[in-house]
Amino acid sequence: MRRKTVIDEFFGKQPPLRFIEELKKPYFQNKYSNFCRTTARVDETCVKGIYLVNGFNDDKGLLRTVTEDFENFTRCFGIGGDAYPVYIEYGKTECFEAYEINVEKDKTTIIAADTEGVRRAVICLEDRIIAAEGPFLETGRTKKKPWLKSRVTRGFFSPTNRPPKNIDELADDIDYYPENYLLRLMHDGTNGLWIYTKFSELLPSPVITEYGKGSAMRIAKLNKIINKCALYGIKVYVFSIEPAAIDEKMYEKYSSLAGMKLANQYCLCPYGSGSERYLYESGRILAESLPGLGGVICITTGERLTDCASLPVNTCPNCKDKPRGQILARSVELLRSGIRAVNPEIEFVSWTYGQREWKEKDIIDYVKYAPSDLFLMQIFDVLC
Repeated sequence: MRRKTVIDEFFGKQPPLRFIEELKKPYFQNKYSNFCRTTARVDETCVKGIYLVNGFNDDKGLLRTVTEDFENFTRCFGIGGDAYPVYIEYGKTECFEAYEINVEKDKTTIIAADTEGVRRAVICLEDRIIAAEGPFLETGRTKKKPWLKSRVTRGFFSPTNRPPKNIDELADDIDYYPENYLLRLMHDGTNGLWIYTKFSELLPSPVITEYGKGSAMRIAKLNKIINKCALYGIKVYVFSIEPAAIDEKMYEKYSSLAGMKLANQYCLCPYGSGSERYLYESGRILAESLPGLGGVICITTGERLTDCASLPVNTCPNCKDKPRGQILARSVELLRSGIRAVNPEIEFVSWTYGQREWKEKDIIDYVKYAPSDLFLMQIFDVLC
C-alpha cells in the first residue's frame, strides 16, 4: 500500500513574499546613515580614495565578482579614488581561505595563498570600514583563518522537489541563483550550496541502463550553476539519497543488485554480484561529468530505503551475517572509490540521521569501517 501524501493545509495560503525582490537587489545600494564620522582616531588611518591593486594571479577570473563588489562599495559610500592603495599579493598561509591584512598609514597589503583568502580579506576590509562609521581603518597586522571549513546552505530560490509541485530544478531552464543573491551569500561567508537530485535521473549507468534518461540536460545545467557559483567562492554539493532502492518492476532484470524487500522496493545490497560495479561507476561518472563539483551530501541512512543497512532485521542472503555498520560502510566506500579515482578533492558527506534508531554497536561499526576520507554527519547543523 502506498503512503498517502499529506500536504500542509496552508501550502497555498502563503502571504506575498515581497522580500524576494529585496534579495535580488545589489548588496550595496546607498551609504548607511551612520557612515558620517570625519575624524580619524589615534590608532587609525584615513582611507579616503581607497582602491585595489591586484597583483594576485587569478587566471580563472574568480576574483572579478569581489573586486567589482569592492568598487561598488567605495562608490556607494563615496570613498573611492586613487589616494590610498590596497595591494593584493600572493603569500603562504596556514590553510585554505586564510589571509593576512597589514594596514599602514599610506597603504594596506592583503596576503593570501588562494583566491578565497583574497575574497574573505576584501570583504573583511569592507566590514571594518563600515564598522568604523567613516573612511578609516585601524592600523596594524591581522591574520585570520576559517574555523569552519564547509559552510553549506540551500538556495532560497530553489524549488522543492516534492508534492504538490514536484519541481526538478535541473530539468528546466530557470535560473534559481540570481547574481545579487549569490553576492549576499558571499558576504555572509557561505561557501557551499546543495542541490537535490537523484542518481537515477542525473547519471547514465552502464549497469542499470534505465537510469539517466535526460541526464545530459541536467548535467549541463548543473555544470553551468557550478561555474557561476565559483565566481562567488561557492562550491556546489549534490544532495541525494543513495544508494537508492530498486523498484520491484526492475527486480527480475537486476536481481544481482537486490537485497531485502520492503513494500514495493528492494534494498540495494552492496554485496550483490552487480553492486560493486554499479556503485563504483556511479561515483566515477558523477566526478567525470561534474569536474568542478565541490561535494556530495548523501543521506546514506534515513527514512527511505537505501541499502541492506536500512532495515533493523537483515534477512538478505548476501549479507545477513555482516554487521549493520559494515554493510553501510561498504556501500559508501564503493561510491566514494569511484569519485576518488577521478577527483579525490570532491568531499563526500555521509548523512546518517536514521542511525538515531540504530544500536550503539552498529553505529560504532560504521564509524570503524567507513572510509577515512569521509565526512560523517548526523544532523545538518554543522558541516566541517
